[in-house]
Amino acid sequence: MCLDAVMNLPVSRYKYKNFTGTHVDEHVTGWLADDVSAVFPKSVSVCDKIFPLLDSDGEQLYEEDGETPRNFLMENVKEITMTEAVPTLWGAVQALIAKIAAIEAQLNH
Repeated sequence: MCLDAVMNLPVSRYKYKNFTGTHVDEHVTGWLADDVSAVFPKSVSVCDKIFPLLDSDGEQLYEEDGETPRNFLMENVKEITMTEAVPTLWGAVQALIAKIAAIEAQLNH
């Protein structure tokens, strides 16, 4: 079960859309919400999210008053909470350790 979950959740490399100016890092490695929901349906929720608006150096932009941060509200954002992934990864590591031990036992006989 755990090995299947790990094998069925691909790691992706992607770029955030730059229409909000919220992310300076153009290259991100992680999971896509649609892929996660296929393996861990409880780990993806949809919510409205407020993102800070950043300049090209990644610094917070402010309103003309110089004190109020500029933000961008994005509706219906898929958000990933990977609380199910940690025990699943733990189970996968345990299964792999058991397989390695079995192979070592065969080699030593």
